[in-house]
Amino acid sequence: MDFTYLSKLENDRADYAPKEEVIRGLARNLDLDEEELIFLAGRIPQQYEEILKQNPKEMLALFRRMQENPEFAHRISQAATEGE
Repeated sequence: MDFTYLSKLENDRADYAPKEEVIRGLARNLDLDEEELIFLAGRIPQQYEEILKQNPKEMLALFRRMQENPEFAHRISQAATEGE
């Protein structure tokens, strides 16, 4: 990766979000969670994009409900992280 692009990323001045593989490489080098960094970069990991494409109505309903009801979103988040 070119150092000027990395600088733009660091300063939130990049014209586009980096590709998933670039983010994964950065995460590995920085010893960070790859998927979390992908989400923080404003992208969705490729394997989750497939779930969204296969279930667009259900996913849209889920996202809308989570947006409209923060308590519901919190409960979903808690249920998802139990056992990790």
